[in-house]
Amino acid sequence: GRAEDGIQQARVQWQLYGSEHPAEQVGLGLSALLLLELVREVVAAGGDERPYPRDAYDPDAARAFFVRRPLEVLARAVELGVRSAGFGGALLSDWLAGPAALEANAEERALQLAKVLTALGPTFIKAGQSASIRTDLLAPPYIRGLTSLQDQVPPFPTDEATALIREELGEAEGVEALLDSLSAEPVAAASLGQVYRGALPDGTPIALKVQRPRMARQIALDMLLIREVLAPLASAVGLPGDLVGTADAWGEGFVAELDYSAEAANAALFNANVRQGQLSGSVFAPPVVEGFSSRRVLT
Repeated sequence: GRAEDGIQQARVQWQLYGSEHPAEQVGLGLSALLLLELVREVVAAGGDERPYPRDAYDPDAARAFFVRRPLEVLARAVELGVRSAGFGGALLSDWLAGPAALEANAEERALQLAKVLTALGPTFIKAGQSASIRTDLLAPPYIRGLTSLQDQVPPFPTDEATALIREELGEAEGVEALLDSLSAEPVAAASLGQVYRGALPDGTPIALKVQRPRMARQIALDMLLIREVLAPLASAVGLPGDLVGTADAWGEGFVAELDYSAEAANAALFNANVRQGQLSGSVFAPPVVEGFSSRRVLT
């Protein structure tokens, strides 16, 4: 349940508190304490409520959801601040030293930023990937640095993936045989999910994509902070463009990607259209196994 999720997150934060990054220890320790308080907050708020009730990006709904969960917001804000403090301090030092230092250290800072975004989790990895093509917002060294995010995404534990697959597919016939066939580790990991190799009960080889646990809630909270805190701050220091609008566009895309059933429907439509043209038989999307697919699992 939600309480168990909060306890597990707190344990992870305490492990990080004792990590090899002493500059982060105090902030992460505070974040862990806040997460312990979050357990009571979540239980009191009601565990069945969702930040996006319509399963679509909605900043107003997310704001209303998290305004009743201030400790959850504060814990995440503390974590974001602590994890990005080193990069921010280095960038400030370059700025104080002058334009020559900013230019000379840009490549190094860009790689540092990529590492920070990876540590901050899937939402920020996706944001970095989206920003890596925005030459109107970022200098070339940062464009190059953020492209590394395309293949620097750590996987999440296989036992969590297995639990989510069981939750999504329920009592469908053959689920246990499918799970037994999956590779011990994912063959690929992306910002929102990861892929395992396996086989259907009849032996047909398949690839199974499973979403990261609690992604909708994590994206909702992170996008709220990006939209209402980070975007205004970036505008205040001179970053050009409608950054709140950019954040909303990212949020719409991120949340849409969480619906694997829509992805399955798009694949079926693509195959139907291709079959009517000259590419029939040579170009196709892998067929979706409907009985072993859902909103968060795609086979």
